[in-house]
Amino acid sequence: MLPTVPIPQRPAERLNTFCLEYLNPFLNFHRPCLFATDVADLKKPRRNKRVYRPENAMTPLDKLASVPLAATFLREGVTFEKLHALARAHRCAGRRRTQQSSQHAVSARAEKTA
Repeated sequence: MLPTVPIPQRPAERLNTFCLEYLNPFLNFHRPCLFATDVADLKKPRRNKRVYRPENAMTPLDKLASVPLAATFLREGVTFEKLHALARAHRCAGRRRTQQSSQHAVSARAEKTA
């Protein structure tokens, strides 16, 4: 998706704007992640084994909200209510874009067959 080699300066500015305004918020609010649980390894004493359980799959925002005293880590003026409202707004905007693109695809197919 993103280039792995250096890119010229002009497109780099547009790419950086895209990442800051669209990609990073999307990843932080909607990308599911698996978080590990450390379990004592019975075969090797004094060692822990990482286990990935389905109930530990959540978005980074949900994980942050589940940490005790997480509100103390937020910047001044930022609350979990505001972050969850922003995540809902992203979700609604994404649904609208999906509906618009599917409607556009249906109308384009109809024009093509007519």
